Amino acid sequence: MNSAVIFTDGSCHTQKRIGAWAAIIFVDGAKTVLSGIVPDTTHNRMELTGVLKALEYLKKGHQQVTGITIISDSQYVIGIPLRAKKLCAADFTTKKGKPIQNDDLVKQLLQYDLNHREYMGQGPIIVLIDLL
Repeated sequence: MNSAVIFTDGSCHTQKRIGAWAAIIFVDGAKTVLSGIVPDTTHNRMELTGVLKALEYLKKGHQQVTGITIISDSQYVIGIPLRAKKLCAADFTTKKGKPIQNDDLVKQLLQYDLNHREYMGQGPIIVLIDLL
């Protein structure tokens, strides 16, 4: 079985609104590092972007991968699969009828078949999202 493990992170300078994201991808032991800088952004957009860029990379160049584990410290990102049904039912809008923040990226993430598992580590919560 060909499998991949993705470690992602993202951050943003809140005053300058310049952000960065990174993903370290292991496919059957081979390591690839992806990263980028984005102007006029937020922390949560960078966290989502790291995951999405890694998944796009695998989709384009590693179609043989049958299992993916995503490891993230972002409560925002790891909570999305848990809220998927609610988000879809509300058509990605808030109770006030406005679009949720980052709806474009959230919709992209939810196009993948996400199964959620959560583990406590020695530090921040580490969450694994398996894609089958």
